[in-house]
Amino acid sequence: MRQTDYSRLAWLGGPLALDLANTLPLARPDTPLDLISTEEQLSAWLHRQAYRLPVPPPGLARFHGFRRLRDALFRAFAAVTSGEQLPREIVGALNSVSNRTPAQPRLLVLPDGLQVEYRGANPVDIALALVAASGVRLLGSGLNDLRRCPAPGCGLFFLGTPRRRWCSDACGARARSARHYARVAGGGPEH
Repeated sequence: MRQTDYSRLAWLGGPLALDLANTLPLARPDTPLDLISTEEQLSAWLHRQAYRLPVPPPGLARFHGFRRLRDALFRAFAAVTSGEQLPREIVGALNSVSNRTPAQPRLLVLPDGLQVEYRGANPVDIALALVAASGVRLLGSGLNDLRRCPAPGCGLFFLGTPRRRWCSDACGARARSARHYARVAGGGPEH
């Protein structure tokens, strides 16, 4: 499988929970594309998040833990953006992971610069707890701004504003182009 180039994904940098859930964008309507289907892809995602998340060492616990958390966050955000009730098992799963460790950060001064150290449980639990806590905060904040991009082939979650319909300018342009093409191809009015 080809390595995902996360440096080219403009949506990275939002809340950690959204960034993880968005590793399941839509390749086609209702067909998600898994961007962390391998340990190598998860490593690339984690290294892209290293400025705000400790990068635990590779292993099955890390891989399966992040995929389970990603799937729970994806289901939670999909339910909320569809106006559905949040499933109780998802709430329980998110709370369980979020409460694994307090993950207290500490700033270290090293000869080659500053570094953040997280104290607490093992590195996998710390990283998972930080992402889960991000999801808990988003879900508990009222979610008036959480949206799912309606552009063809997207479906990413994002925090919007009253005037923002798409996750990016590129998706807005793609949606307008698709709408224009449908009008022209269907013989309908262009304006």
